[in-house]
Parts: sequence; structure tokens; C-alpha cells
Amino acid sequence: MLRIISALTHELTLALERDLLRRADLHLVTVTSIDELRAAAQDGAQLCLVGPLLPDGDARDALEALRSSPALARVPVVLVATSDERQEIGDVDFAAVIELPYAGAAFDEMLGALLDAPRRRELRRAVSARVFDAGGVVIGRAVDLARSGIALRTRLAFSEGIELAFAIEFPGRPIPEPARGRVVRARGDRVALALLEPSPTLSAAMEETLEPLSLTTGLSFRPVPTLGPRGSAIGGALVDGPARTALIAHCNEPKPAPVRLLVRELHRFDEAGLDRWISLIAELGATTPVELHGLPAWLGELAARMPAVLGRGRATVSSLGVLLYCPACSDEYEDEATIDADDRAGKLAAVEALAQRPCAICGGPVQLTQPVDATLAFLVP
Repeated sequence: MLRIISALTHELTLALERDLLRRADLHLVTVTSIDELRAAAQDGAQLCLVGPLLPDGDARDALEALRSSPALARVPVVLVATSDERQEIGDVDFAAVIELPYAGAAFDEMLGALLDAPRRRELRRAVSARVFDAGGVVIGRAVDLARSGIALRTRLAFSEGIELAFAIEFPGRPIPEPARGRVVRARGDRVALALLEPSPTLSAAMEETLEPLSLTTGLSFRPVPTLGPRGSAIGGALVDGPARTALIAHCNEPKPAPVRLLVRELHRFDEAGLDRWISLIAELGATTPVELHGLPAWLGELAARMPAVLGRGRATVSSLGVLLYCPACSDEYEDEATIDADDRAGKLAAVEALAQRPCAICGGPVQLTQPVDATLAFLVP
């Protein structure tokens, strides 16, 4: 059974039901918001159909919401819109576009090629990473990454075909990685760059960023040598199983090094997952505190309400995601702050420093989405 998620108007949904549901192998699921779209797609989807505007965002927001999850990054997303609506949205990398009014064959015939086609050959991931020119000046923000190139949001004008030197500041890596690329598409504030002969260090950074941790429904685990002999990355849902067993075995090896966990890709906990997390921190932090890297903003908020999440001193936070926005161009993004200073003032300053950096797209001042004290409310006073 092929599962299609539709985030379209009631009228278009009725048209789809008339055409698509004639096939016994198709199941159409209708949703009314981006949050519902993502939740439905996580339950399984071969195709997603989106309109130009939803109650909680537009078609571009819907696409980026799906791309932000490794498990959904390869699901084809089709835009259904009029020519004017499509032009207003801009050049976004949808799998296909259905322009209205649609005068072609039935929907099932038109979408058949997408349903029967293989998924993207190359994994893509939504990222938030500043991009610099050869002189170290910020030229934009990467919003989408693949092994062969990046998608960049910028206010600068680029011509298709030109080659340029630039550098990418990957999440968790404070030193930008040099790169060369060719502009293969430039539409509005969106520019696509194909990478040219990436260096070994750039390729390693790309692989670390792209390697999926949460493609399964459970927990994923891999050792991270850059975090030390007992460094690990975990992602997905915190459930019992082989990955959790392997994580504990790896972290409990008798090596003279701290346990460091990269938790950037953990899914939000359900009640059982929260209990497993607390017991995991208690077990791994029995002798020395566990260092948490890339703590998601949601997990920091949970720890502020429930100190047991950090084991009441058994876990320390070395870096965490911080949400920011630019009032001038309405860009919203997540940056990562390293808060390994010994004192509270130093940790607060590290978060505040992110808001001192100008917007990577328009150069305007940015703001934290919540006060710095609230962002670091999980710290013990």
C-alpha cells in the first residue's frame, strides 16, 4: 500500500480522492498543518502534497520541516499551486510542481512516475551553518546540505556558472572548513552550489553532518572518535534494544577518558523514553559526570523543569542549540553555543555572543527567541 500525505485545500483534496483513490494500492491521508504533515509522514509516506500556504507556514516551511528529519529527507514533496503562487514561493527544490488549473491527465497518471521512481540517490539534510567568502566575510546561511553541494540563503547576487571559494561553519565545529564550488542555480535569495574537489577534512565534516542517526524507529548509536575514546553520538527515539546496549558497552569500557555524548538528534521523549534517559544518565555518570554535546533546545527546557533529566549533577552540558531570529528579514534558525566555561557568567556570555553576530542573510541584528536566563535555566544556581 502506497501512502500519500495531502496538505491541500478541501476542494483539492476532493479532487485527489476522486482520482487517486480509484487505485486500490493508494491510501490518501489528509492533514491541515505542517506539524500534522510531519507527524503523518513519520508514520510512513511515499509522497507528500503541499499547497502554497498552511496555517503554520508556507510550502517552503513544509519542505524544510520534512528535510530537517533524516527519516523524511528523501520523501518526494510535490507543490500544488497556481503559476502566480509558485512564482511567489520562488525556486525551491520540490520533487515536482502541479500548476493549477490542472488540465492534464488524471492525478494518478501524472504522479505515477514519482510514486514508482526510486528515492533520491543522495541524502540531503537541513542544516543551519554560516557560510563565508574567501576573506572571512559572512555571505549567507546554508539551509540544505548534500555530499555534492549546499543550498544557500543570501542577499548577494550570484550568476549561474561562476566558481568561488568559500568556507562552511558546520554545527559543533567552530573553525570553518574551506571549500570551492560552482553556482548551479540562483533564484531570489536561494543559491545552489555544487562542491568542487572537496578536501579530505571537508569530506569528513560533510560525512559527520550527513550520516543519518535516526532513520529507524528506535535508537541509533555510533562512536565519535573526535569526542574521545568513549565519545558517542545517539539519535532517534530512546528505546531498549541493541543500540542502547552497544552505547552502554562502549561508554563503560575501561579507558581514561570522560563519557561524552552528542545528543543533537535525539527525538523528544515520551514517558517511557524519559525514564530510560534518566536511568541512562545515572548509569553512565555513576563515577564521573557525562558531558552532553549539542543538547537540543527542547531537552534544555525539559531539564529546567525537571532537574532529574541531568541526573542532579551527573551530567554537564558542554554545548547546546540556541534559537534565534532576525527581525529585519524574518529568518529563524538554530545556532550552537559552547558553554564549557567554569562559571555561570561565562556560560551566559557564550549564549549572548550568538546574538551579537549579525544575521548571515541580511546583516541585520538578531535576537534570542527567549531571554538568556531562560535558555540556561537548567544550570544549577
